[in-house]
Amino acid sequence: MEKGPDGNIWFTEFYGTAIGMLNPATKKITEYPMPKATHHPAHIPAWNKVGSGPWQLGFDSAGDLWVNEYFESAFVKFDIAKARGGGCTKLDGDGNNPCAVVTSLIYYPLSNNDNEYVHTIDIDSQDRVWFAAHTYPMDKGLGFLGMVDKTGEIQMFPPLADLGITGGAAGITVDDKTGDIWFAELWAQKIGRLTFIP
Repeated sequence: MEKGPDGNIWFTEFYGTAIGMLNPATKKITEYPMPKATHHPAHIPAWNKVGSGPWQLGFDSAGDLWVNEYFESAFVKFDIAKARGGGCTKLDGDGNNPCAVVTSLIYYPLSNNDNEYVHTIDIDSQDRVWFAAHTYPMDKGLGFLGMVDKTGEIQMFPPLADLGITGGAAGITVDDKTGDIWFAELWAQKIGRLTFIP
């Protein structure tokens, strides 16, 4: 949940496959559905009832909303200005939201996308969306860090497993002063730092 540049409160509906907006003045809630899930996690028998799992959100300098979809391991750039005009409270005939641009993660060849999930995002001053991916269970998959630039292109760093970090990462934040990337190691219960060198 986060207050947007428009003054409204924005939130995700993890099991509802939607994002929502609360107008603090009117107390009115508007919901915006996200595209239905296409990825079928093997360890979730009722995946079709779970949906894509919109999880965390943040705003870029243009005021657009970014959301990561946990079960899809995808990123949604949601056009708030376009949503104000209406027409984005329902999916179109192709099952997409007209206000949402979805970018799906392409995994490493040795990854197992049944067991790897983009858990957390943070947006830096250059509008790069940094993300942390963890594994479930701990010994399945690689786990990694990466970022999505303002054009939607994804860049991924070498797997955390190559650094001896088992289970990947499940929390991330950017230091606005140094540019360093701090992340939490989910299963190891440690904090790591990635020094960003432009």
